[in-house]
Amino acid sequence: MEDFVRIVADPQDGVFQQEDDLELFSISCMWPSDSDYACGQFASFDCDYAPGNQNVISCSSIPVGRTNGINDLTVDTSAFLNVIPKSSDVLYVACLDEQPNKCTTFTGSLQLN
Repeated sequence: MEDFVRIVADPQDGVFQQEDDLELFSISCMWPSDSDYACGQFASFDCDYAPGNQNVISCSSIPVGRTNGINDLTVDTSAFLNVIPKSSDVLYVACLDEQPNKCTTFTGSLQLN
């Protein structure tokens, strides 16, 4: 079964809204696990905030080098970071490819300085 995971920075309303949220990345996962996919039952990601003092977030899936993984995907944060420090929720949204309306959402909090 293939599904996808969407990771979104959200200005603390806990609801994915494209107009005010910043999508960090979306990745396809395979269950049961497949060596071409970076995620299956479990997933790990490494994201760096403001590398080189730039207004970006750069993310990679772990393990690196998978065909359906992400490697150094960079997202511009200039419009999203309209105030510093900024408190934000991170939404982890997992949906089935064949049933994109069937999703589960988990939320965590962070502060960007």
